[in-house]
Amino acid sequence: IARFRAVGSFRVGFGDLVEPGLADTIDGLIVEAADGSPRRLIDLVNALFTAYTRRPVAPDFNRPITQQDWQTALGHVNAVAAL
Repeated sequence: IARFRAVGSFRVGFGDLVEPGLADTIDGLIVEAADGSPRRLIDLVNALFTAYTRRPVAPDFNRPITQQDWQTALGHVNAVAAL
């Protein structure tokens, strides 16, 4: 957090990293989908980062996490849980 403050940026949650349509809801969506399981919470966040980094787009380190990234992550975690 200190590094972000030093350059005039302060990001504290996923809402700061997602497209505007998700900004107000992503933290709640992640917690709700985790269903009280710390392991599932970690799996969801990991899957979200994986979906984001695997998306084929031009290199842009400032692009937001999208609704599609979230749906991909949620689908992956749900599929694994169903095994």
